[in-house]
Amino acid sequence: MPSAFSSLREVRTTECEGQPLMEAEELEAATSRPSRIRFAVLGVLCVAGLVACVPLLKPQAAVVRSQAASTMNAQVVHLQHKQVQEPDKQTVASQGNCSGAGAGCLETKCCMDPGHQCFTKNKWWAQCMPECTPGPNPLDQVSPSPWECEALGEKVPGLPHECAADFSENCAEKKCCQGVGMQCFQKNEGWAACKPSCTPGPDLMESNSDPWTCEGLGPKKLGAAPWVKTKCSATGDDCSKTSCCQDAGLQCYEQNEFWAQCKETCKPGEKPNSWDQAWNCKEKGVRNPGYSDVVEGGVKGVIGDWVPEKCTGTYDNCADSQCCYGVDYQCYTKNQ
Repeated sequence: MPSAFSSLREVRTTECEGQPLMEAEELEAATSRPSRIRFAVLGVLCVAGLVACVPLLKPQAAVVRSQAASTMNAQVVHLQHKQVQEPDKQTVASQGNCSGAGAGCLETKCCMDPGHQCFTKNKWWAQCMPECTPGPNPLDQVSPSPWECEALGEKVPGLPHECAADFSENCAEKKCCQGVGMQCFQKNEGWAACKPSCTPGPDLMESNSDPWTCEGLGPKKLGAAPWVKTKCSATGDDCSKTSCCQDAGLQCYEQNEFWAQCKETCKPGEKPNSWDQAWNCKEKGVRNPGYSDVVEGGVKGVIGDWVPEKCTGTYDNCADSQCCYGVDYQCYTKNQ
């Protein structure tokens, strides 16, 4: 690249990372991305300033970092020497005395979100979740150590909040996404959508050039933790001891007390071969939900019809257009 561009710095919003689903269990130790024709391309955006379209720099791999372990302290209620009526759990949750989804609840022993209950991992950590299966949890971003899943307190009535399904659905109100690696990003006051990442300005794969603010609404939907690829069982291997699977979408199913295997589905009594012992298909552990890093590099597709006309060519000033139509080109700022 010409030396004139050596001082270019990329203006891209850092992807809003959600809190890890699981917190650190070492609480005890711590008291721890020039042809004007249509292409299939990846379009990335820019911000105002003296800027130019230059080749897209290779992004660093996203790393999910564990957060400092913390729990919410239960509010102490001093009762007077008179008869009082104990509030129901729905009232207690609404008053903010209980823990939110994914938060620690070892001390509060109650959750504020519908369909959630406080479950233990061990004596140092408990968390509000819709359900809990004993054993290693692929969504635990900290460690493969098993969950006890002892219920603390009662389950909050109702169903868990439903998240937006895909890009076509407005997630402004739900503020969460179903797809692994997806996060709800705002375009404007009336629209937000689930995307793996977002850079302020136009989205080249949209049908219009209206810019995105890219304000993150809610956390990113996390996928299987990095340790799953090394600690869990591969396809075809026995998973009776690990109770988890390396490959996305697979569940460990038991055949008998001596053998279990990672499969997509299992029907009790099935025998793949006539000489096989029938499978009891008891589920062991949790199904691998998939990996978020599969989509974190961005999504490639067909650009909008407006891109060749409104976006900027290679090494031209892209301060006003905030976009480039060259393949894998990114708009960078030089100065104000």
